[in-house]
Formats: sequence, C-alpha cells, structure tokens
Amino acid sequence: MTVNDPVLNLIFKGLDAASLRQRTIAHNLANINTPGFKRSLVSFEEKLDQSILRQTDRHHYSYLGARDIEPQVIKTGAGTQRQDENNVNLDIELSAMIINTIRYNALIQQASDRLENLRYVINDGRR
Repeated sequence: MTVNDPVLNLIFKGLDAASLRQRTIAHNLANINTPGFKRSLVSFEEKLDQSILRQTDRHHYSYLGARDIEPQVIKTGAGTQRQDENNVNLDIELSAMIINTIRYNALIQQASDRLENLRYVINDGRR
C-alpha cells in the first residue's frame, strides 16, 4: 500500500521490522540446541532514530531520510557461554519476543488510528 503520509509510512516500516524480528527470534529459538549457532537480531530502530534526528535545518526534523531505512538481520557472536559455542539464551529470546509483540500491537493500533483519521477526512471532511 502506498500512502503519501510520512508518519503512516514509518509505521508500516516499523511493522515490517517487527515482523522480521519475530521471524528472527523464532529462528533463534528453533536453533537453541544447534552447536555453533550464533543468534541473530534485527537492527532498525537505532538507524531510524539517527535518520529522523538528523536535522536538515535547525528549525525542523526530516522524515525523508527515514524512508530509505530498512530492517537488517545481524548475526552476533556476543554472549557465548556454552561449550558448544551456541549463544542463544532462552530467557533473552522470550523477553525479546514479548517486547516485540507489544511493539507490534502498538504499531497496529497507531496505523489503525491514522487510517481512521484519513478515512474521516476523505469521507466526512467534505460535509
């Protein structure tokens, strides 16, 4: 769906990132007993924050650079505590899944509210 609304487009990008993060967490959990497996994580919000906070003028912030930001899966070797060199930790993955689910639901609600506002403007705004 293409909408000429930068905020809604950022919400959609956030939903894409949350969906990718959920799949990545599931992949990590599926390989919790695979020797040598290194967990992956999704990088998105940090890059998005940097992009949005980059000022094009001292009086405003730009969302334009944010539209080029895409979620990225990154392998991490940090946290290896097991003899088999697998660094997946069940508690960390389950916590990440819960946080991601809350974030996803919040973004769905924001998208729904934003679309309802647009629907109102289109249908009832002309009265």
